[in-house]
Amino acid sequence: MPLISLTVAPENNNLRADKLLALAYPEVSRTRLQKFFENEQVLVDGEPIAKSQILEAGKILEFPHPDTLFKPLEPRKINFDVLYEDKTLLAINKPVGIAVHPVSMDDEQTTIAHGILHYLGEKARKIGPADRPCIVHRLDKETSGVLLIAKTQKSFEALKEMFAARKIKKEYLAIVRGCPDLLAGTIDAPIGRSPRNPMKMIITDSGKPSRTDWQRVSVDPVGKVSLLRCFLHSGRTHQARVHLSHLGHPVLGDGSYGYRGTYDGRILLHAHRVTLEHPFLNKKLVIEAPIPKDMKAWKELFAKIKL
Repeated sequence: MPLISLTVAPENNNLRADKLLALAYPEVSRTRLQKFFENEQVLVDGEPIAKSQILEAGKILEFPHPDTLFKPLEPRKINFDVLYEDKTLLAINKPVGIAVHPVSMDDEQTTIAHGILHYLGEKARKIGPADRPCIVHRLDKETSGVLLIAKTQKSFEALKEMFAARKIKKEYLAIVRGCPDLLAGTIDAPIGRSPRNPMKMIITDSGKPSRTDWQRVSVDPVGKVSLLRCFLHSGRTHQARVHLSHLGHPVLGDGSYGYRGTYDGRILLHAHRVTLEHPFLNKKLVIEAPIPKDMKAWKELFAKIKL
């Protein structure tokens, strides 16, 4: 089996081996990565090491690709609305409460990846990674809205490059606690993974550059909440949630990033609009997902606006 080589960077000097792998593959659960250590498949100088091994900068780890840890996905039907489709590209309205792809070794939950296999058929297995066929980006489990899906390998590669080059414009709607004093602003603060909890992101000088522009759309002074429009210029995990919490106005329902209040529903964040130049057709695509009912229930925020 081919092995991946990972050199310990100076900033990760004296880090445990399991924490290093977790930082290198944040999208793969620690439970899953643990299997490599249990099977003695993480090597340094050709010898297996324990997960607690302290590693010095410059050391080289070798281990199999994390894709080998995933069970083959099975097709499962999911009811999702198709927002756009042609021969190379599919856009769906991701429902609330469904993860985009499996996150652990024994994860049996039905995900969008399962649904895509059912919708596109066996050809989808040949597009992208085995554990997330056709998936070019992700939304959090509780986030609704536009999700782009590649229907060919060529489209998969093109869309990934466009996301990396920030050529795809992403617009979110968020209902947040309180009311920002300004009508609009920019949050330019680097985001990195928390050393205490790798599942959580924080603002840190050692993080990756991250920028979110925001606009105040409407305010409900009685409910003491606001509707914000957010434009993400980078694609960091939990970016909108982290930045809005940093602004002092966490998203309703987002207890992980500072929300404390009486609302106990899902995180009220919606990927409302995606704009891009079609990678193969000479046309601009503006793809919108309808505002979900649980957000429109805040009637005072939507009564006098047109999105």
